[in-house]
Amino acid sequence: PQCEWSKDEESLLLDGVCNELSRAGDGANLKKSFWTSLATGIPAENGAPKSAAACKTKYTRVRGTWKIVAGIIRNSGWSWDSTYGANITPELSTMWEEYVNANPKAAPYRNEGWIHEEIFRQIQP
Repeated sequence: PQCEWSKDEESLLLDGVCNELSRAGDGANLKKSFWTSLATGIPAENGAPKSAAACKTKYTRVRGTWKIVAGIIRNSGWSWDSTYGANITPELSTMWEEYVNANPKAAPYRNEGWIHEEIFRQIQP
């Protein structure tokens, strides 16, 4: 079976990464032994058990989502809200559509926040 991730499992993964990076200090590299240890602490709710490689891959993907969300947050034309995302009003629709044309993966965050925003502000301030 394939490895599947629930939001709770993603949160366990990110909490583990955040704790390791705060313990190890700035510029720390997450070693294979860390990923192996982390994988054993994440029970599989569905699908295959989590492996070190699956944890590292999932973190890379979730970090990619953070980069999308952070790009929206940095955009001076919008006010990001953890619940309502970019919180695009009708007046801002044209600007948003232009942004999404250039950044299609941003589309889901038009009026919806991202569950892992707070932890990523700690991981990558």
